[in-house]
Amino acid sequence: MKRSSKEFKTEAREALIGNYGTYIGSYLIYTLISVVINLFLYWYLLISNSELIAITGLIISFLFGVLTNLIKVGLRKTALSISRHQPIRIGDLFYGLTHHPDRFLVVEIIMGLVYGLFTYLPIFFYSNYRLSNLVTEFNVFRPTPEDIVAFAFSYTAVILLIVAAGVLIASLLMMPFALSVYLLIDNQELSSIAALKESARMMRGNMGRYFYLSYLSFLGYYCLGYLGSFIPLLWIYPYKEVALSNFYRELKQEI
Repeated sequence: MKRSSKEFKTEAREALIGNYGTYIGSYLIYTLISVVINLFLYWYLLISNSELIAITGLIISFLFGVLTNLIKVGLRKTALSISRHQPIRIGDLFYGLTHHPDRFLVVEIIMGLVYGLFTYLPIFFYSNYRLSNLVTEFNVFRPTPEDIVAFAFSYTAVILLIVAAGVLIASLLMMPFALSVYLLIDNQELSSIAALKESARMMRGNMGRYFYLSYLSFLGYYCLGYLGSFIPLLWIYPYKEVALSNFYRELKQEI
């Protein structure tokens, strides 16, 4: 019998009782690493004054993106353990780096290439275009502080829009392979390609349910999280990840 999104979420809330602290600690460490990396990359692209530097920044962005996704594997491992009422620890965050990382690496590189195609690449072309024009304009007209602030706001707004649109498109394209990481966590003998194929098989006929559970059913929560200065996300993110772990376990006929 197929469970509803409400049932997955109810089971997730019950499983998280007593485990929120450890998961939030892991999530904060992951977020800190991710923020530091992304701030560096944003600054690197912003100061790039040549195509070579910009292309180097693009490559670095991709590599760091793969690294942070390998760390994110640990959050999936932690959520899966919580779903199964198994003990968890902060060290699980680095599971993807310590348990045959080559298998996770292949999956993350494939995912990263798709996400990069719709995010980093458009950002690269947009940044190169805007910053080239900026240099030309500032050489002709002496900028005022208001000009600089206006540029920073408009540039950041477009970048965020590109990222949001790119992530949505890439997520939809990669949805059939959403269970790959769970499969690799559960079976250390499974190859990356086999995990991708098995995920696509399991998701056949279930992508609508996954989309609703993963995106639509948590949309209101995330809106509240952003309005609440991101602090509520510390509770929302593990809630969602454990619910998705329950979804995986159902398709695996474990529950």
